[in-house]
Amino acid sequence: MEIVLLDREIGQALLDAEPDADALITKILHRAELEYEFRSAGDADPATMQVRKACAEYKPTDGFPHTFYKEVVSKVILYRDTHIEFKLQNGQIV
Repeated sequence: MEIVLLDREIGQALLDAEPDADALITKILHRAELEYEFRSAGDADPATMQVRKACAEYKPTDGFPHTFYKEVVSKVILYRDTHIEFKLQNGQIV
């Protein structure tokens, strides 16, 4: 249920003319964390461990976090209906 609520909040934030980037990133990271709890990828999976480590060590910045992005995201999927999905380095889609 919390994931659905976060999806709505993230979607609403993306529709804002000037979204609060730090709050948006925090929500996206929290949603990814919740998604991991419900996925079957084991902790021993190296790609999953890399993503978890990057998320745990992430500190918000004023600019775009290029290093963090490269460590976590392998692909951004944009849909015509304006929703966005991120394919993570371990193959998970959030």
